Amino acid sequence: MKINTGGSSVTVNGVTHIARQVTIVDGKVYVDGVESDNALQGPITVTVNGNAESVEVAHGSVTATGNIGYAKTMSGSVRCSDITGNAKTMSGDIICQTIGGSASTMSGDIINR
Repeated sequence: MKINTGGSSVTVNGVTHIARQVTIVDGKVYVDGVESDNALQGPITVTVNGNAESVEVAHGSVTATGNIGYAKTMSGSVRCSDITGNAKTMSGDIICQTIGGSASTMSGDIINR
């Protein structure tokens, strides 16, 4: 999972980080390239508190309280206000009000509220 925030805070399993980029690899959280002390266990829940420039999710779900510039998922879901650019999913869902660019899916859903 890779989230480019542009400076918004990101909450991962209840722990909030203020960063330009938050990456989750093999159960470890990296904040602006530095490994966080918080070990992840169980399902991963991520909330962007504001806008995100881009969100890429292999599995797990991301919710943004604002807009996302670009969203791409494999089997994860993305929920936000608007996606200003493109949205692409394999088997995950993308749920938002509007998508400004192109949208494509293989077996997931793209839901406009």
